Amino acid sequence: MSLDLNSLPDDVEELKRIIILENNKYQEELRLQKQKESEHLDQIERLKIQLFGRKTEKWSQIEKDQGFLFNEIESSLQEDSPEPEEESLFSPVKSHTRKKTGRKPFPDYFPRIEILHDIPEIDKTCSCGHELTRIGEDKSEKLDIIPAKIQGEVHIRPKYACKHCEGTSDETLPVVRIAPVPHQIAEKSMLSSGFLAHTLTQKFADALPFYRQAGILQRSGVDISRSTLSNTAIQVFEKLSPMIEDVRRELFKSKYLQIDETILQVLNEEGKLNTSKSYMWVIRGFIREKPVVLYHYEPSRSAKFLEEWIQGFEGIIQTDGFESYDSLLKVKSKILHAGCWNHARRRFFEILKIDSKNVQAEWIVKKIGKLYTIESKAKVESLSSEEHLKLRQSESKPIVDEIRSWMNKRIVEVAPKSSMGKALSYLSGQWEKLLLFLDHPELQLDTNLVENDIRPFVIGRKNWLFSGCPQGATASAGFYSLIQNAKISGIDPYAYLRDLFKSWETIPRSLSCEDLPKNGGLVVR
Repeated sequence: MSLDLNSLPDDVEELKRIIILENNKYQEELRLQKQKESEHLDQIERLKIQLFGRKTEKWSQIEKDQGFLFNEIESSLQEDSPEPEEESLFSPVKSHTRKKTGRKPFPDYFPRIEILHDIPEIDKTCSCGHELTRIGEDKSEKLDIIPAKIQGEVHIRPKYACKHCEGTSDETLPVVRIAPVPHQIAEKSMLSSGFLAHTLTQKFADALPFYRQAGILQRSGVDISRSTLSNTAIQVFEKLSPMIEDVRRELFKSKYLQIDETILQVLNEEGKLNTSKSYMWVIRGFIREKPVVLYHYEPSRSAKFLEEWIQGFEGIIQTDGFESYDSLLKVKSKILHAGCWNHARRRFFEILKIDSKNVQAEWIVKKIGKLYTIESKAKVESLSSEEHLKLRQSESKPIVDEIRSWMNKRIVEVAPKSSMGKALSYLSGQWEKLLLFLDHPELQLDTNLVENDIRPFVIGRKNWLFSGCPQGATASAGFYSLIQNAKISGIDPYAYLRDLFKSWETIPRSLSCEDLPKNGGLVVR
């Protein structure tokens, strides 16, 4: 505080007023400075957790140190009984049956090779002179593995000609007759459909990049560059692209979609630096009551590309709080935009990671956990849609009303830029979307299903880092779509891709969503 002494008035009352005014300014500046310091320290703690802390949202050491469990969401999903009414943070001890120890038997369909370990013939005679009798045996099984065997397919097309007339009897027929070149999913490629199915499964299901596969093949004596594998994959996708487009059209006839996105680096994009971000979008819905997942590559994070796709869509689209969804969906009167309770909860959970004794964050996490407990109860009891709706109205709605009252009170009491202020601001901004689940029993509390669909892509991205070109990113989206749908259907992705490729090679045709994996395998037509 600095004042010009020559400009001060002689009046005592006026001097008092100036001092009080300047002191108030100083106190306000001091308060703002402390608030900024608190925000910076909070930010530093969050960054430290991001860099060095556990990525999971499950409590570990904090639970043990504090002696209670905050994370009721994950635990409630495993509970078989309703949560007790008592307001306690302690987890109830459940009765359980001790699991039997020991090795699990190997599947019956594994081939067995018997190896006999017998005593020498000389030891099969007793000291009394009589021959020993076999009275039984001991058996033990060990698991053996044979590495992938590489073999060559030799395609032979016999040629036929007439030595008598040398083909002059009918000039409309060729002199030399030979079977046509068989169709290939990758034209003029030296890689068979089985080989391609194997390499694509390794990359998009097992997160093994092409350059590592090329190294593995080289150790087996096969010299194939990763550029050959990449280019062939793009060529194969050209045959599959009509199928992906048909899946997209059918998917948006669904009445309930979940959408999420994650970052992707793509090289050689037009008008963009190689270091800029692109995005992989994932959409989950239903086609004829069967869950289906579609991956889609876009150079930007804008949801504008969805505008054409949602024309005519009527139903629910559930997303996180990304504002691009709001600007796109709020003008669509026939679309209900649902929010994600897990994203709302996550911000309060981050506060507990920094300050495990934060009572307010603990309270809201516990309350949201009760919503998940109710959903677990509905799942365990296999409730119908009508019964599920009644349960939400009778048990979930009172909890939601409690959260709303708490939110409206707290949001005016905390600093907007603090962690708690930001968490409350997000919750308030998403509130109307979060309420939709109370009136729609088919709606999930969160977008965890589509986030789980993103996870295989994120794991793969850590290994291959980027896509070499936009065509490669588009092809990757297509293959992830096929493989993830195979997983959802409980089918081996390799077997599905192999059968799909062989089906096309048998009868080349335009593939459609009818060729998606089915429970029981692909029907080759």
